[in-house]
Parts: sequence; C-alpha cells; structure tokens
Amino acid sequence: MIRNLLGRRSLSEEEVAELKAAQKYSPKNVSPNDLPFDLVAELGSVQHAEIISPGVYFLIVEKDSERTEVYVVTEDAPAISEEARNYGQDISDCPGLRVYPLHEKGSGKHIIDFEVCRYQVKCHLPVEGITDSLLSRALYGMEEYPDYFGTFPVPFHTPRGSTVRHKALSNGVYWLETDRCEEMLAVCYPIWEADISIPEPYRKRRPAVKRAAFLRDRERRKRYQGAGPN
Repeated sequence: MIRNLLGRRSLSEEEVAELKAAQKYSPKNVSPNDLPFDLVAELGSVQHAEIISPGVYFLIVEKDSERTEVYVVTEDAPAISEEARNYGQDISDCPGLRVYPLHEKGSGKHIIDFEVCRYQVKCHLPVEGITDSLLSRALYGMEEYPDYFGTFPVPFHTPRGSTVRHKALSNGVYWLETDRCEEMLAVCYPIWEADISIPEPYRKRRPAVKRAAFLRDRERRKRYQGAGPN
C-alpha cells in the first residue's frame, strides 16, 4: 500500500466503486419512523431527522420539554473514520452507534462536519447549502481538537513584517518576532477563558511590544489562508 505523510492509504477498487456509487446520493429529510435505529429512550422523541451523509443523521430530539440537536453515526458510515468515532458517545443498547451533541463542547461535532465535507469533496457530491470550505471547517476544529487537526499554524506574514521567531503560549496564541525586529502577540481566535503566562524575558520589554488585535471568525480564515507552520 502507498501511504502519504498522514498515513492514509491509496483506495482499493472496492472503495473507488463505493465512492462512484455515492455520487448518486443526496441529503434528504427522513421520517423518524424510517430511521434504522430507535434512541427514544436515550435521547427523547425525534422531532426532525435528516440524512447528511450515508450513515450520518442529523436529529432534533425532545426530552423533558427540552430540544437538543445531535448527530448520530452508524457503524457502517463510509465518511466517518475510526478516529472520529472515538469522539462520539456510546449507546449501551446500540454498540455500533455514536452520538455527537451539536451544542456540547468537545463532543466531536466539528470533526464530523469536517469528515462529511471531505467525503463530499472526494466523491464530487453536490454541496448546496454548505458555506464553509474544508479549510474553514479544519480551522474551526483546531481550536477544540488540536490532537485531530493539529495546532493552529504560526502566521508568517504580519502587519509588522515576516515572522522569524516565535514562541507558543497556547494553541493558536503565539509571541512573534519579525524581520523588522518587532514583537507582537498573535491570537487566531477569541479567547474567553485562558491563563496566558508571558515569559519573563518578554515581560521586561512589554511596554515596547505592540499586540496584534484579536481575529474574529471571518478574519481568522483570511489571516490563516495559506499560512503554514515554520
């Protein structure tokens, strides 16, 4: 098998045939009664169900008068890797299923979004209604899942020159020195709760250091488009 730097193997003939067959697939709403699983006891009654990829379902469920949005992934979902499945919640009575609450931090939701989008790109499937590119989904995922996506890339081009040295203070938070001998703090996403300790050598020069503004979501994508680690 031929493997690339990320360890992915070349596709077999069977997998190529499967991808070609998937080109005929399109997302659609389904009746809750037609779902291949019953999770009413665990999640509540299904108010809305949609297939977003083979074996990947988007559900709106209601339990105790509270509505929740989740992804449910079946064991045979071709788009979802074993690594992504490890982020899902197990259902004791349905060992092949994985559940990903959409509004719960660390649930793996961004990983499912990414792998579904990647599957669509590989299969040349229509992506109507999807506004985020594969790169955008990866950048969103880096914030919560650096072990899956890797850490945010260090920005090379800055308003005060090109980066020649950097120190990582946190994932996506870098102290930079540029070729103009200027220093700054680069932050690639809004930080709501964080404890950032500035190294002692930098504290002494802090009054002379100009800090880069926090980058909002859209600005972040533009800022890091094409940027790579040094």
